[in-house]
Parts: sequence; C-alpha cells; structure tokens
Amino acid sequence: MFQTTIPLNPNLTQDERLAIIRKAYNEGRSQMTLMLAHKLRVSEVESVHALEGDAARELDFSRWEEIIRGWELASVFAFRKPSHLDGHESLSFQFFDKRGSAAFKVFLNFGGHDPSTEIVQAYNNLIECFTV
Repeated sequence: MFQTTIPLNPNLTQDERLAIIRKAYNEGRSQMTLMLAHKLRVSEVESVHALEGDAARELDFSRWEEIIRGWELASVFAFRKPSHLDGHESLSFQFFDKRGSAAFKVFLNFGGHDPSTEIVQAYNNLIECFTV
C-alpha cells in the first residue's frame, strides 16, 4: 500500500511524534492528511492534531450539530464502493447541499481492510431505518 518514509518509533514521546508529523506535513503542505497518516502509519486524527495552532484548530465536539445545521443540506446517500486507495470495500454516508455539491462525507471505514461484520450490520440497519 504506502511506504513509511519517516519511521515513528513507538518509544517516541508524544511531543516527538507530533514534531515528526509536522515536519512531514511541512515538506508538502498541499498533501491530504489522510495520505500523510497512511505514510506515517498514524491515525488521521493524530496527523491533524499535530497541526493544531497552524493549519488546524480543534473545536468543541459537543456542539457539532450547530456546525452541521449551518449547511443548507438537501440530500444524503449511503454509498458503498471499493476504496480508491486499495480496493477494499468502503462504506460512507454522503451529504449534499441544495446546489448538489458534497457538503461532507462520513466514512465508516477507510483503507487497509474491509469493514467488520458489526460495521456492515450497523450500516445496513441505518439504511433500512432511513430509506425513503
């Protein structure tokens, strides 16, 4: 899949890990954080957290609905397809605005392996519950 170009030793301190992630990001600031995370073999949230105060600002998660209601959302689809990264099945919910543009996408799994049986069942249950 992807090669790690900067090994992250498990014995590194949290500050050392964040510094390495920031350095790797700064080598190509237009890169996707997902790709950076795959390259470094860290979670995407850790790659974004490392950029706190620069490119990222953590927001109050308890208020997420206030952020989402600000969009003029018009439709949502359950979408299932092979991942463009590695061909494993990817499950998502994709939200579109009134103009038909993607507002945001929620992936239940992404890259590396097919979704677990539990995730597939939860996904199917949501589809069954919310199908028009």
